[in-house]
Amino acid sequence: MIKTEEKLEAFPILEPLSKATATALAPVKLLETDFLEIDVCESKVGKADMNFLAKAVCLKRCPKNLLPSVDAAADPKYVQTEDGAFYKDDAYYNYPSFAAASTWFHRVPERKQEGYATWVLAGTDYSALIIHHAWPHRRLIFKTEEAQLLYTFLLQRFYVQTKAARIIADFKLNKTVPEMPQDYVAHSKLPLVDFQRVGLMASLHNPSYALFMEQGTGKTAICIARVCLEAARKRARTGKMYRVLVICPQQVRLNWRREFKRFATAPGKTCVLRGGRLKMVRTLTDAVRPEKDCAWSATMLSIDSVVGMWEALKNIRWDLVIIDESHKIKNATTNRFKALMQMDSMRAQAKMILTGTPITNTIFDLWAQFEWLGEGLSGFSTFENYRSFHGKFKDAKKIGNGVGVRKLAGFKNIPLVQERLARLSFLLSQKESGMKLPERVYDIYEVAMAPAQMKIYKDVANQVVAEISEMLANAEAKGQNITAECMLVKMIRLAQVCSGFVKLDDIEDLDNSIIIPGETHQISNDNPKIDAIVDIIRQDWANDPNSKCIIWASFIEDIRAISERLAHEGIRHVGYHDDIQKEYRVKGSDAAEDVLNLDDGCRVLVANPASGGVGQNFLGYDREHPENSAMYVDHHVYFSSNWSAVDRSQSEKRSHRRGTRRNLRITDLVIPFSIDLEIRDRVKDKRAMAMSIQDIRSILNGVLKGYK
Repeated sequence: MIKTEEKLEAFPILEPLSKATATALAPVKLLETDFLEIDVCESKVGKADMNFLAKAVCLKRCPKNLLPSVDAAADPKYVQTEDGAFYKDDAYYNYPSFAAASTWFHRVPERKQEGYATWVLAGTDYSALIIHHAWPHRRLIFKTEEAQLLYTFLLQRFYVQTKAARIIADFKLNKTVPEMPQDYVAHSKLPLVDFQRVGLMASLHNPSYALFMEQGTGKTAICIARVCLEAARKRARTGKMYRVLVICPQQVRLNWRREFKRFATAPGKTCVLRGGRLKMVRTLTDAVRPEKDCAWSATMLSIDSVVGMWEALKNIRWDLVIIDESHKIKNATTNRFKALMQMDSMRAQAKMILTGTPITNTIFDLWAQFEWLGEGLSGFSTFENYRSFHGKFKDAKKIGNGVGVRKLAGFKNIPLVQERLARLSFLLSQKESGMKLPERVYDIYEVAMAPAQMKIYKDVANQVVAEISEMLANAEAKGQNITAECMLVKMIRLAQVCSGFVKLDDIEDLDNSIIIPGETHQISNDNPKIDAIVDIIRQDWANDPNSKCIIWASFIEDIRAISERLAHEGIRHVGYHDDIQKEYRVKGSDAAEDVLNLDDGCRVLVANPASGGVGQNFLGYDREHPENSAMYVDHHVYFSSNWSAVDRSQSEKRSHRRGTRRNLRITDLVIPFSIDLEIRDRVKDKRAMAMSIQDIRSILNGVLKGYK
């Protein structure tokens, strides 16, 4: 028997921020004889390394005038509480109250009953918090040191996060900016603004933290400030070099290198891992090798290269590992996520994740991101339990074999997610930042279909409607669940026709057991959307000699056709896709960013929002020497779009960030009464994030409305 220690009282009672929290953490009406024994056991609930084994017991207080035997302190039947009183295990004659044996246990979302008043609880901070609030400290009996260590660690980790939450809350409510440490060195030309200082102080020396700040608010600068400050402290304390690994989308590796050179206030070196595996290993070896004049070393690695480089990465002790655009690891079933999860605390002293769109579909996207920051930081040991706790599901519908299919109908316990976000992350919108950016102004440029295009659109629309209607009917007949996503993919064929080309169905070669991709055909030489692009560019140039624009296109065929036409018109442009005309093609989105920003003679970028819409700064002038140019990007034209609200949001903000000089006009080329308008409205309003079958039916009704 191990008594509770006084340090447990150092953990405060959490002030509920919502009714849901107040209910979950409300004290329990216990009898004087109710106690809780806590031990650890192998994982029986979820996948946590250890679970709590909690048992409610009844202990009878010994009369004050009846001293126990001299061996009472060593007798497991006796318990001495902090007030000096002795209690005796009298469970043979008495049982703990129902509140102690059952009621409060049901507040724990991950639990399994082992017997009367005995439960296995997941070894998560959620379980520890509920115990901490439901039971007085003197009523807790730790059976082993392991149990007390686990319980104390989980509470301590949770309450450490409260400090960061208070810094952010004070800023958002009172506009209070925390004082910077005495050894903090501000950049002489690019000092952190107030909200960036808040982000730095909330994340500084924090082993697990997220910057969920909208695009353009300066997440990268905060990370670099943290690296420089912590590196200087480590160098002064140990003389060793600080090592940081930045895992990011491939197209922004060079952008991170540029940003380190731009914002760093301490000497260091940067390395980008690229090429074959052997070349990357050699580069990595150079990156982590200490150098006399380097306080820090920053290594940039593509998120898609993590699996292949894992054997080399795991042998290095990193001070900080950063995942940029962390929404890309939201799927916990991928090999990429599983490899990243192996970066435990022994190899990564601290972790950060950055994204302006942490939730791309539902709150389920947060589980993997939080779990990568630290095991159990989602509050749950498995995604399935997290999903069940926060999801509302329709009654299971029986199918042929009698198995039920659960359908997501909504969400619950949202305040608990919000409270966890407040402790683990800095959420900041562009509006909250007070940057006072120029406005984004939206408009639609209507384009009529060419006759040949209209005929094909009708045929493809009828075919798509028939295919989807058949899918829905078959699924309903069999009681099967069918996702909206697979039907949305079929509708993309209509968007392709609106762009001026048609893709034939794939052919299945049964003899050779292969799939032959369907060919793509341009509908005709007359493409009204491309005509509109040329007109828009020439009109922009006539109205403003300093204007630059970005043409966003979601399909490879679009990019090829646009570049070909612009080259024919003598309009100089830049792009990084293989289908860009050779004389205007550069290698990588970083190179395209340099051309658009540094070359006043190039005023048009043609790009895909799924790749060029992440991590780039397309402002139209040199940020390092803004006085050298009067140019700016003030127009985005969406030639074609897919259903991704994330791609749309990210790409819009490539030119709408600190340094934007003019209002940003965002134009969608739309064919009236076509799929174009449906896609535009849904991704702009982010309604595509949780598309339902009912939405699909609504779209189908509208697809043919104007073309019957």
